[in-house]
Amino acid sequence: MQMLGILGFLGAKNMRDAVIRKNVILSFLFKGVSLATSMLLVPMTIGYLDAYEYGVWLTLSSLLAWVALCDIGLGNGLRNNLAESLAQGDIIKSKSLISTAYFLIILIVVAVYLIFVGINHFIDWYDVLGVSPLQIQRLNSILLLSVGLFCMTMICKILNSVVLALQKTAYNELITMCGQLLACIIIYILTKTTDGSLYYVALVFMICPIIVYLPITGLVFLKQHRNIAPNIRSIDISYASNILGIGFNFFLIQIAGVVIFSTSNVIISRLFGPQEVTPYNIAFKYFNLCYIAFSIIIAPIWSAVTEAYTKRDFFWIRENLCRLRWICGWMTAAVIIMIIVANQFYKMWIGDQIGVPRTTSILMGVYIILMMWTIGHSMYINGIGKIRLQLINAIVTGILYVPVALLLCKYIGINGILVALCLSQIINVFVAPIQCNKLISGTATGIWNK
Repeated sequence: MQMLGILGFLGAKNMRDAVIRKNVILSFLFKGVSLATSMLLVPMTIGYLDAYEYGVWLTLSSLLAWVALCDIGLGNGLRNNLAESLAQGDIIKSKSLISTAYFLIILIVVAVYLIFVGINHFIDWYDVLGVSPLQIQRLNSILLLSVGLFCMTMICKILNSVVLALQKTAYNELITMCGQLLACIIIYILTKTTDGSLYYVALVFMICPIIVYLPITGLVFLKQHRNIAPNIRSIDISYASNILGIGFNFFLIQIAGVVIFSTSNVIISRLFGPQEVTPYNIAFKYFNLCYIAFSIIIAPIWSAVTEAYTKRDFFWIRENLCRLRWICGWMTAAVIIMIIVANQFYKMWIGDQIGVPRTTSILMGVYIILMMWTIGHSMYINGIGKIRLQLINAIVTGILYVPVALLLCKYIGINGILVALCLSQIINVFVAPIQCNKLISGTATGIWNK
C-alpha cells in the first residue's frame, strides 16, 4: 500500500515530473544497494577494529564535516545559479559558472590543507577528543591523511552541484553506491589479511570516493555535457559574487548543521567515552534509513523548484508541495513501525555486540520525523532562494545547541543529546510550512520574502 502511494506521489504529469520520477526510481535502486552495503560495513568494520576504535573513527568522521564548511556555500550557490542559467538556456554562462566554481574550490582547499598541516602538530587531538593514546596510535597522522584526502574529495564534489542543477540526482546516488561497494570489498580483504588498523580504515573510506568520482566526472563532462565542461578559458571571477552571494547564506546554515551533527559525537566521546558513540550511531544509521528514502524522493525538487520559479509555474510548485506533505505522513508511519521493531532489528543486524537502549531509539525516531518535515519544506524554500528566515533560525539553533545539549546530558545522560536534537528542529517545524505557503501564494512580504 505504501509503495502504491509513493508511485502516485511520483506520477508524471509533465516533463518536469517525468524527470523527477526517473531520478527517484534510479536513486532508489542505487541507494538500496548502497544502504545494504553500508549496513554490512558497520559490523564488518566493528569486527575489524573494536567498539572503542570504531567510536573514534565515527568521531573523526564527524570532525571532517567542519572541513566541508570551507567551501563557504560554494556548492549550493553554484546549484541555484546553474539551475537558473540552464532554465534560461544560457550555455555560455553555465559553462563559466562551473569553471569558476572549480577554480574557487581548488584555491580554497589548497589553502585549508596548508593551514591544517601547519597547526596539526601543535594540537593534542588525544585531549581534544578524549581518546587514550594507549589504545589509538598515530592519531595526528590519521587526521592528516583524512583531511588531505577529504580536501581532494571536496574538489570532486563540485560535480554533485552540477548534476543536481541538471536534475540528474541519481548520479549522486550512483557515486555513493560505487564508493560504498569499493570500500566494502577493501575492508573485507583487510579483515582477512591484516590486523585491525584505524589508519587503514581512514585510508579506505577517504580514498574510495575519489576513485569513483574521477570516471563519473569524465562521463558527465566529456560525453554527456561537453558544452558545459569546465576549462581554464571559461573562468570568470565576476561570477564569484553570484555563486558566493546566496552560497554564503547557505554556508551559514551549514555551519549550524555541522555544529549540531558533528559536535554530538564529540560531546558523547568526551562525556561518556568513545565506546558510547557507537550505540548512538547504530540507532542513527537505523532510523536514517527512513530519512534517506525520504531524501531520495525530495532530492530532485530543489532544482526543479528553481526552474519552475524562474518560469513562474506556481501551480506545479503548489501541487508538489501538497504531495510532499502527504508523503511525510507515510514516512512518519514508517518511523513509528521502525521504533516498535528496533530491538529485534539491532539483534539481527549486529547481534549482541552493541546494546542500544529503547529510549535512544524512540528519541532518534522522533528526531527523524521532525527532520523530514522541516527539510522537506526547506527544499522548496531553498529552490526559491528566500532563505533569510531559515538562516536566522539556523544561527540561533547553532548557538544554543551545545550549551543545551551539555546541560541536558548532565541531568538525563546520553539521551540529552537526542532531546537537544529534537529541540533544534522545533522552530522550523512551524515556520517553514508557513513561509512555503506565503511564497507560493504570493503573499510573502518582509522577512518571509528575503
